[in-house]
Amino acid sequence: MKTNTTHKNNPSIANFAAIKTAIVNNEEALLKELLADQAIPELEKNTSSI
Repeated sequence: MKTNTTHKNNPSIANFAAIKTAIVNNEEALLKELLADQAIPELEKNTSSI
């Protein structure tokens, strides 16, 4: 399953929203796909503004 690219101007927000949705819906495979190419420091940086 591929992620929705609705938020083309800010892909980090779209990715974060997709991650939250995958967690809520218990979609383990999608969550692994979304996190596969993310480095931990990059994820920490993206969530620090929330």
